[in-house]
Amino acid sequence: MKKTPLISHDAAQRSLEDALRLRVGQGRRFSFYALEDATGIPARTLRSFAGEGATPGLFAFLSLCAVLGPSFTSDVLAPCGQSACATEES
Repeated sequence: MKKTPLISHDAAQRSLEDALRLRVGQGRRFSFYALEDATGIPARTLRSFAGEGATPGLFAFLSLCAVLGPSFTSDVLAPCGQSACATEES
């Protein structure tokens, strides 16, 4: 018997795409090139995360979370009923 994941791949991917589209692109806080500079992830790859169905690996996802902040992270985590908050660095 095949076990179905609690959060589907499609729902997780849609959550990430929506969160990126809210923050990155023309007229948004970040351009794809500015996000490339901040994360080290090529702009072309970032565009693929935002609408071409590509899924980032853990390094890329954590880099996006670090740059885009807790509101982005919370939007991505929303399907599993969790949110993020910033921590103070020592």
